Amino acid sequence: MARKRLEFNKLNRVDIPTKPWIMTPMDVLKQAYDSMSEDEKFEALFHDPLTEVFNRRAFEIIEAAKPISSTHIAIIDLDSLKWVNDNLGHRHGDTLLVAVAIALNEQELEVYRLSGDEFAVRGSTHSLFRKVGHVQNVLELISVGFGPNLEYADEMLRDNKSNRERRGLRAPRGACPPWMKVEEK
Repeated sequence: MARKRLEFNKLNRVDIPTKPWIMTPMDVLKQAYDSMSEDEKFEALFHDPLTEVFNRRAFEIIEAAKPISSTHIAIIDLDSLKWVNDNLGHRHGDTLLVAVAIALNEQELEVYRLSGDEFAVRGSTHSLFRKVGHVQNVLELISVGFGPNLEYADEMLRDNKSNRERRGLRAPRGACPPWMKVEEK
């Protein structure tokens, strides 16, 4: 599901008055919005700018419409993102988020970023288990929950996190992840 990335640097085309201090931030944003094409507005409204996958708003709209009744959901949590951000910097955390999004997209899945470290994927049951399971085996830094709806998948995600933590595959919140090699001083 490769998508062409749209550029949002529209402020370069906005005519700023000679006295920009008169404009409020809302005025600048409205001008930028008015200068955007319909495709750019769609992109800004329904896609996550970092990972380039659909965002939570798009997920909620699709879920409310229920276009495919046999669709299941997987919720994917990037383990130890807080530790990575706090100890290595947000750029490293962003790199991990993008890597997860790319890995899921390479499986030709319908991917949404729900929040900071969580993604949702929709698909047919068998295909979803197989493809997301493959990504989990390759990356080894995600926890996953599957279900017929978001609530059930979220419950299964909590179970998977606890199970992975007990087995030493996932660190407690804020702790150094097991997949990270850290030199002791």
